[in-house]
Amino acid sequence: MGLTGISVPTLALPLSLIRAGIAEQEGSMLQLTLIGFACANSSLSFESILRLLHFLKLLNPTTITLERLMALTQALPELDETYTPLFKNGNKEKTWPYHAAQKVGNDLVQLYQRSLPDQLAYLRRAKRALLVEAWLEGDSLESLEQAYTNSSFVPVSYGDVRRIADATRYHFRSVVPIVQALHPMLLLEDEALNLLTTRLEVGLPASALPLLKVPTLNRGEILLLARHGIVDPSLPWAAVEPAAIELFGLERSQAIGPVWEKQHLTRLSKTSRAS
Repeated sequence: MGLTGISVPTLALPLSLIRAGIAEQEGSMLQLTLIGFACANSSLSFESILRLLHFLKLLNPTTITLERLMALTQALPELDETYTPLFKNGNKEKTWPYHAAQKVGNDLVQLYQRSLPDQLAYLRRAKRALLVEAWLEGDSLESLEQAYTNSSFVPVSYGDVRRIADATRYHFRSVVPIVQALHPMLLLEDEALNLLTTRLEVGLPASALPLLKVPTLNRGEILLLARHGIVDPSLPWAAVEPAAIELFGLERSQAIGPVWEKQHLTRLSKTSRAS
């Protein structure tokens, strides 16, 4: 967090830091609090940190989870500045807040109405939250493009989804330490955070992540295998091959087979050495 370029009068800045809980006064000096250190090490701008702290104080701490914090991240300036395709006269676009409230909670969507850079930012925030949820759940790119495109003039593309997911992942990691400093009662475990950020990176449900150990598989192939109940890369290729041929065709299956079998044998070797 940098303090340069902040549009706050010089004398008002220390007061803003103290009110936000970022710093406390000791004599004539300002000393960072634990929240302040978390903010100083974050990727967020000063404006974004103040907004985050304000929003967090409006939420019931007992309702905070990593998934809901990820959704809250959509209301920060860094995400508002991330291009989100929106057809401003589209009827479908107006329904995103309703659908987002079902997914992430009405209280969070109400926060999306605050600190708006423009009138349509409310809809964009809700749309981003839904896109990220669908990406994590493993929706195919075709279904994402179809579900979230309201007009062929403003399409949602793979690049848009990746950009939003990547920006969410990057800034979400800065949000969590700030929340932990503000609410020590919350247990936001590193293992769960790492799992969620990995899913943001690859766009897969947790159950399908083991298939990342087969490096030749792409996201679409992993999702197809997972939908057919194949999520264990320790299975021998012979057990997977019939389904792979049906799903991907003979030529692609022949390319996957040696890579799958190699990691399978490597895993067996490690297991035998460990025993």
